Amino acid sequence: MIVTNNPIQVTSAFANIALRNYDKLALSNPLIAKSIVSCTTYATAELFRQGVTNKNECESNSVTLADGSVTYSSDGFRRGLMGVAFMAFVGALIHAPWINMWFGFLEWLRPGKTSVDIASKVALDQLIGTPAYFIIIMTVTGFADGHSTKANTKRIRQGIWPAMKLSWSTWPLLHIVNFALVPLQRRALLLQFGGLLWAIFLCYTTSKQNKEE
Repeated sequence: MIVTNNPIQVTSAFANIALRNYDKLALSNPLIAKSIVSCTTYATAELFRQGVTNKNECESNSVTLADGSVTYSSDGFRRGLMGVAFMAFVGALIHAPWINMWFGFLEWLRPGKTSVDIASKVALDQLIGTPAYFIIIMTVTGFADGHSTKANTKRIRQGIWPAMKLSWSTWPLLHIVNFALVPLQRRALLLQFGGLLWAIFLCYTTSKQNKEE
């Protein structure tokens, strides 16, 4: 029981309780834990996007979330609550299984924390994992927006290199910290939090630029 009127202490106490409960779930059922976090962060990012952008903004903006890029669009049915629900679905049923499989594989392949281990995992993630997830997520969101296979392929070809450069500008540093200092069961939590902040920052920046133009 939390007995205090200090808002900082109350917030800290609830955060500690939530983190302990997350640790228990992440250790007993890591996929469910990742699905809850991914669902929440993807839906939150979509809510923010809809709140700061108009119909035409962010249409071609690739927003990097954890290990790939999600191209937000105002086309198709991804508007309003339907758009939020769709992105929650993507987070829970596509992104969560992906990071559970991919980062589990990296840890199995290089379980240590030496400089070579960390560098190897970061390199594999950025050179193989990130483009693979980008293709998956662009395909799913593209079909959801009503794009044909030909149009989807064109979007992927046009978007993958800018998305990779954007990813390389930020995510290697976060991955180094994650692989070196964060326990395995909490790594997805840090990635999702970082991805949410990154998505909010990119959409806010895009919105500001469009208003200035």
